[in-house]
Amino acid sequence: MNWNRRLLPVLSFLTALPHVLCHSERSRRILRGRRILRSAQDKFFQGAGDERPFPPIKSGVRVTAHVVVAIALLVSLLSGGPASVLAADPGTIEGKVVNKTQGGPPVSNLKVTLKGYVNGKETSSKDAATDKDGKFSFKDVANDGGVTYIVTASYQEADYESDPVTFKRGETAAQLELVVWEATANGDAVGVQASHMVFYLDEGGLRVEEYIKVANGSDKTYIGAEVAPGVGRKKTLTFTMPDRAAGLQYIDGLMDCCVQKTDVGFFDTMAVPPDKGREIVFGYLLEYNSEVYTVSKPVDLPTKAFNVLVPDGGGIQLQSNLLKPRGSTPGSQGGTFRLYTAEQVPAGTVVDFTLSGLPKPKTKVNLKLIALLAGLMVVAVAISYPIFRKRNPAPVRVGTSLQSEKETLIAQIARLDDDYDAGKIRERDYSRMRAQRKARLTEVMRQLKRGGR
Repeated sequence: MNWNRRLLPVLSFLTALPHVLCHSERSRRILRGRRILRSAQDKFFQGAGDERPFPPIKSGVRVTAHVVVAIALLVSLLSGGPASVLAADPGTIEGKVVNKTQGGPPVSNLKVTLKGYVNGKETSSKDAATDKDGKFSFKDVANDGGVTYIVTASYQEADYESDPVTFKRGETAAQLELVVWEATANGDAVGVQASHMVFYLDEGGLRVEEYIKVANGSDKTYIGAEVAPGVGRKKTLTFTMPDRAAGLQYIDGLMDCCVQKTDVGFFDTMAVPPDKGREIVFGYLLEYNSEVYTVSKPVDLPTKAFNVLVPDGGGIQLQSNLLKPRGSTPGSQGGTFRLYTAEQVPAGTVVDFTLSGLPKPKTKVNLKLIALLAGLMVVAVAISYPIFRKRNPAPVRVGTSLQSEKETLIAQIARLDDDYDAGKIRERDYSRMRAQRKARLTEVMRQLKRGGR
């Protein structure tokens, strides 16, 4: 028992008691005594979390209440009551790596990492190894209730993480299970459960966001077969965008470290596990120069439901031989959309559809002229720079695409907050996704501010 830590708050209470006892009949002294008691209580429970077994004493309560509380706390302190949390033993997290592949062997001698998060930020990390049965243990873990823990591991070229766990008040032990699967290079069981292609009207054209739910119907994690040149990782998923798509943005389920752009889209190198699959969101801009626009969208994986959503009420019409109208549906960012669906679409299919009734484009972009002007501008800057290098730079106009991205990110963060409050997403996923969007929003706002000076 750590008596030094217990004696310090005892001295604080003994110092406070004479002030309370000697002025019990005067309200001003009562309030002063209350402040002393609350200060002592704060010192006593410092580090024990926000929850206190004794709430602050309200003004108007007589000094005798302070005496009772002080004596009760003192007795509790010396008898090993609630105050003993200060001297509680550190926590222990134990668990097991479970191989869910049928006939899969126990996962022994695997490096596992325990990561601690506070308010969505990683604050601690320690490693351990599994025994012959796949079990692991982490000792001397902070158990004050303010830290959320997960266990991660890399098994057969795929990364895994457990569900989060948090110590409750007074707990010293917690259990975690980390599920892994045997790996495979055969992607025949990988397909798209649902694909949503959502169109928004934007000043620069049609803004498109694709929401794709990738599923793995086997009991093995798909890690890819072909090593991508220049990346050093195996290619797992390929995404092809329509012609004239520009301004690709990775919104969710994709990491910059693991994706690579191509001439027609991009590919990913992250594994596809059987249980949760992958949920992927990305966006881009389609420029159009007339009120009628034809979209040709290649389908990269066999897809159970291919959905296209266009704004409702704006006069936009969709014609397609493959897509069938399914009525209206509310949008995740507000408004309503008309839904068109094609079912059981094979890989390699090109879904063609025509959008008519589009708002008349404000300007017609001449790419050749822009390229010529850009070349002339480079020459002009090279000539004039020695003359004007000491002057302040001229203001830079910020394109509407940044402003549009800012509004999109704000809406996505608000939607994440609502989904988290409603219990639709886990805390770990919420923290990660919100941090990604907030970081990008900060960068976009910085560019807008710099360009708007």
